[in-house]
Amino acid sequence: QAIIQYQQIISNFPGNPQAAKALLRQGDAFEQLSDNDTAKIIYKKVIASYGSTPEAETAKKRMSSL
Repeated sequence: QAIIQYQQIISNFPGNPQAAKALLRQGDAFEQLSDNDTAKIIYKKVIASYGSTPEAETAKKRMSSL
């Protein structure tokens, strides 16, 4: 359910700083579901779309631990 809510924020407000947070949390949710492949895809999107944000740095760290 949370994944869907995060997707709505990402889709509706792509330029908003909250979108980077929502995308990172979406990756976290997939990681918690043990869907590491999807989590990696999401983390790569965070890095590609929001590369200069703290969320991108967090995504890099999380990807390296998967």
